[in-house]
Amino acid sequence: MNTLGSCIFCSAVGPFERDEHPIPESLGNDDLVLPRGLVCDICNQYFGVKIENPVLSSPPFSVERTAAAIRTKKGRFSSHKDSQVRLFSTGCWGRVILATDSESSLPIISSPDGSGILIVAPPVKYDELLGRFLLKMGIELLSTTVTEVRSPRFDNARQYARFGRSKQKWEIAYGLYPDRRDLLISTREDDLGPLETRQIYRFGMGEMADGRIIFSFMFITHVFAICLSDERLGSYTEEFNRMNGFSLVSNLKE
Repeated sequence: MNTLGSCIFCSAVGPFERDEHPIPESLGNDDLVLPRGLVCDICNQYFGVKIENPVLSSPPFSVERTAAAIRTKKGRFSSHKDSQVRLFSTGCWGRVILATDSESSLPIISSPDGSGILIVAPPVKYDELLGRFLLKMGIELLSTTVTEVRSPRFDNARQYARFGRSKQKWEIAYGLYPDRRDLLISTREDDLGPLETRQIYRFGMGEMADGRIIFSFMFITHVFAICLSDERLGSYTEEFNRMNGFSLVSNLKE
């Protein structure tokens, strides 16, 4: 039953039978679900198959989901596979099984402490899918806080997220939070040993002085920002970099 109106993406009046998670379950969200009547079943299925699946199956999400031992919607541990390397979860945070056909082809850079950094490149044109993925999450999360989510000011974001229609390339800012140790929230002991609670994701929404609505999303240590009301971030990236100890870089930067 449609209790809130038409779909916020395609304006259909239903059906609204599927649960819509604004942040995918495969990123660790199992409790934040939109009210029925906001996202129709057709859009729900489209986003899951055409947007979320290819984005989450590619780095950095596929690698981080494996390393964080996050389960899929079907209850299985995540994995990462490409032409160079395969990663499998051990079920423990930060511990993976790595397999490759040729050791010389491993994209690993040695660190001074003797450890290695795995460099896995995202696929070609990944930033287009990533932009649509971020806009989908942002619009849906915006619908939980404001009543004007159907305002024309968000039409371009809706059209690009759902149908890939945009007159220009959508700007995304990306950065890497420098210290993974800050993700540890608490530690306690039980009969089985130490139990640790870590931050998996967080998000924020804010309005800039020029009226732009900015959506920011952090998964593990990967930080993304996109504007929901305009294709450009305006002064957001510059202001963020001035106020924080690490920097965001625009995908439009030459």
